[in-house]
Amino acid sequence: MPVLASMSLAVLIWSLYPLAATIGLETMSTAQMIILVYFFAGVGAPILAIAYLWKKGLIKQSIAIQKTLNTNAYLLILVSGIAGVLCHGFFIIALTLANKGGVSLLFESWPVIAIIATPFLMKKTWSDVSLKEFMISLVALIGVAIIILSDDSIHIDMTPENSNSNKIDYSTLGGYILAFAGAYLCAIVVVTKGAYSEYFKDLKDDFGSTLISEMISRLICFAVIILGLIIIQPDITTGDIQLLPAIFIGVGVFTIGSALYTLSLLKSNSPTIHTLNYMVPVIAVIWLWLAGQTQLNMGLFIGGLIVIFCNAYLIYNGRKTNP
Repeated sequence: MPVLASMSLAVLIWSLYPLAATIGLETMSTAQMIILVYFFAGVGAPILAIAYLWKKGLIKQSIAIQKTLNTNAYLLILVSGIAGVLCHGFFIIALTLANKGGVSLLFESWPVIAIIATPFLMKKTWSDVSLKEFMISLVALIGVAIIILSDDSIHIDMTPENSNSNKIDYSTLGGYILAFAGAYLCAIVVVTKGAYSEYFKDLKDDFGSTLISEMISRLICFAVIILGLIIIQPDITTGDIQLLPAIFIGVGVFTIGSALYTLSLLKSNSPTIHTLNYMVPVIAVIWLWLAGQTQLNMGLFIGGLIVIFCNAYLIYNGRKTNP
């Protein structure tokens, strides 16, 4: 599958995540949603991976490669699984502590972090990221900021009497720290899964390699969730269970969408491929609008155009550099 097609499908699937979560959380508690999502991801990823590898006749070869992996490889996928749970947990907690606009903006900065981290963690040879390309990535982030801050539910008090306060709200500060930590962890999840998939290059099947990475990472995520339930023991008795949103997020978004994203990393020549993920909030707003969950405004339009033009430039520049 071509790089652009793989990434576009991943972006399309991930753009439906907010809508699915919104529908699920109408009746389910946050704890219920998290548990169900990671349960279906933990079940769905192994089923998809084993079925695909079995059909391609790659089961025995995959197991043989797995047995030869060194400690660094196992450490990579362990980090990916643990970070996969923490990044979403940090983000949700941050939303309850600080301004949702600032928190979301910090979290959505992860593609820029991933661009920097990718060449260091993945073995393949990448083309150098020019200063111009990096600046375009930052401009795309500004577009995301405009989209977030245009939300009517976000209120930033810029009145003089409040802007010059000498008191530090440490809980709010902690929220922003958690948001940045979540962004960093999200970038680490994406890159470490790509790095782990590289160990299976002898399969000569990039999608099979990505499914192996997803399977093990999601199983680790599920184990972390179970451990968290034992330690924290949250109240999960409220709300009515809605399986379809949880199945879609767990299997569709976290498994298939993530696998397609990792596949695009394996096939791409430049780490700026991460910038295409900025299309997710743009398309997500459209889905939410069509479902009657949000309203479109000038900020959404302007921010969306900025993101689209930045991505169009990076795609054009990439094709021009690597025809």
